[in-house]
Amino acid sequence: MGVTLSNQDGVLTAALTGDIDHHTARELRLAIDEAIERDKPGLLLLDFQGVDFMDSSGTVSYTHLTL
Repeated sequence: MGVTLSNQDGVLTAALTGDIDHHTARELRLAIDEAIERDKPGLLLLDFQGVDFMDSSGTVSYTHLTL
């Protein structure tokens, strides 16, 4: 599990990799939340291309996001 964050022209991109499950979802959510708070993007792009597996914990962890 990992996340690479980049912010360009008001678009925060979170490139996710590995498995997202109940063991890793909280850590990913916190990293993305911190970047949103710091960068104040107008748009959040979640890139799941590198994700091998995601359970319902991973899905639910992104439903709270508000920009």
